[in-house]
Amino acid sequence: MGNSRLRRVSDLINQDSGTWNEPLIRRIFYPHDADMIAQLKLPVNQHDDVLAWFPDKLGMFTVKSAYMLALDLSMGEGNGSSSSSPDGNRKIWDVIWRCNVPPKVRVFAWKLTTSSLAVQANRCKRIKNTKPTCEICGMGDETGYHAVMACPKARDLRQPQGIWRPPAPNLQKLNMDASFSEHSKEAWWGGVLRTCNGEIVASAWGQIVNCSYPNEAETAAYLLGIETLCMQPGVNLHLESNCQQLVNNLNSNSVDRSSSCFLLQEIRRALVSCNGFLISWEENGIR
Repeated sequence: MGNSRLRRVSDLINQDSGTWNEPLIRRIFYPHDADMIAQLKLPVNQHDDVLAWFPDKLGMFTVKSAYMLALDLSMGEGNGSSSSSPDGNRKIWDVIWRCNVPPKVRVFAWKLTTSSLAVQANRCKRIKNTKPTCEICGMGDETGYHAVMACPKARDLRQPQGIWRPPAPNLQKLNMDASFSEHSKEAWWGGVLRTCNGEIVASAWGQIVNCSYPNEAETAAYLLGIETLCMQPGVNLHLESNCQQLVNNLNSNSVDRSSSCFLLQEIRRALVSCNGFLISWEENGIR
């Protein structure tokens, strides 16, 4: 913040409206930093500050997250040559390391292209009495290509699903989903509330304002869905999500330090009006 005398984040917030003071932010910070600050979602109600480690999605410091951050930074700044392209022309690596996906996805893609995944075909070269056969299907050697493309189980995972499972007789099920664009930072939500017989009680969709991450979009979608669709007090509600992290966070009693911690508190606050509720994860994202 340079020579500014402001020392607290609260000094950057309009206390009357609870929104960012953007003119002040853009006067103090560089444009790129100001854009990122303006995208941060402020809580509706007052909450205590939470100390969090940004590179980890749970906000907790781990050696693994520090290693992944260092690896991401080193790979993003490297300009050396590749053994397969001594002149430094590394188009395939540029595609991988500049792709707008989580670091672990880039590392997985890099290991796949360099044949360094811990598949059976590689393990049998280093571990005695290990067979290269795929332990999942047993129909061939488990190479990188087999693991992600040829294995019947991998092919099944790519097949679309379309089965909606009804809730218990005394529950209404709320299914929500969100879309998020890393490039434009635009996020949208949509949801439907059904009875145990599959009858639609209500449905809605809309844009999510000031969203920075996919998990934040999923969390904000459920808060908006509960506030918009579950208007009847005393309802027994079944929340179903294909975002496992969201379900784990809502079912956890530990202190949450993720970027969505305030949204999660707002969801719990909104669920107080329900007579009872159940939160579950649907692996295949079935709607």
